[in-house]
Amino acid sequence: MGYMQFSRYQHNIVGTPQGSVISPILANVYLNELDKYLETLKSDFDKGTKSQRTGISRNLEYRIAKAKAKKDMK
Repeated sequence: MGYMQFSRYQHNIVGTPQGSVISPILANVYLNELDKYLETLKSDFDKGTKSQRTGISRNLEYRIAKAKAKKDMK
């Protein structure tokens, strides 16, 4: 198996050729693991615990609370 590049045939020693029968199966296996990983990240993000907040978000929350206390929301 190989591929064409600049009108020359290049030999390929590793990988799955595009368009083969196994290619979609391997892609689904890989993407399934990616989907599982992203779902865990999303669920952790959706929990919204204060310990996961960054310094920037804490700073913004502080500034908003301070502005609300002064009744200055500009």
